[in-house]
This record gives sequence, structure tokens and C-alpha cells, in this order.
Amino acid sequence: MVISVFILTACNSGSKKTSKQSEIVIADSISFYENILFGGNSKTIKPEDALKLAGFYGQYAAKNQTDSISPLYLFKAADIYSNFRNPKEAISAYKRIIEKYPESDNVSTAIFLTAFVYEDQLQDYSNAEIYYKL
Repeated sequence: MVISVFILTACNSGSKKTSKQSEIVIADSISFYENILFGGNSKTIKPEDALKLAGFYGQYAAKNQTDSISPLYLFKAADIYSNFRNPKEAISAYKRIIEKYPESDNVSTAIFLTAFVYEDQLQDYSNAEIYYKL
């Protein structure tokens, strides 16, 4: 019995440590790609770097749902996806803001931009109208 408690405790502490390490890797990756994209040295933005950054923003928000920066990271991810013509990913990120962070400062903008992406990039006028009317 004592051995099984020890094993369970050891396994649980390892998963917590791995989770924390994962969060650090994601945060470091965000800093790395933000520096590449917005550091001022490059005059062009590589789409693959921007999309990687958007992915890391989404991962951070998923792992840190109560962090106050998570809705902002989702908003940034949606913006990148929208600008690089990935409308489904943009809408998904905007909807996560609307549903998970209804008190966020960006929620009204997320609603509008969801409608705009439906209209402009997907030509889905019925869904656009729904979000325009919210």
C-alpha cells in the first residue's frame, strides 16, 4: 500500500513538472517568434513564422485558461489567421474568446470580426448576419 502511494505521488509530480515545462517552452516560443516577427530587423514577415506564433498563442490559451493574457493571445492568433487567409482558424479563435471570455475587452471586436471573416473570406452571409446582429 505504501509503495503504491509513493508511485502515484511520483507519477503525479512528474506530470505537473512536465506541464510546467511545457508552459515554459510555449512562453519561450511566443517570445522567440514575436521577436522574429516584430523585432524590427526584418522588413518581411514569413507566413510560416506567423502561423507558428498563432499556434503557440492558441496553445498557451488552452493550457492557461484563467490567465488574463489568454484572451489577448487568442485575439492575436485570430488576427494572424485572418491576415494569412486561414478563416476557419480565425473564426475558431474568435469564438473561443466569445465563449470562454465574455467579459474580455476584446469580445465585441471578436464578435464583429467573426462576422467580417464569415462575410469577407468565406462568403457565408447567413453566419455573418448572425454575428453582425449580436
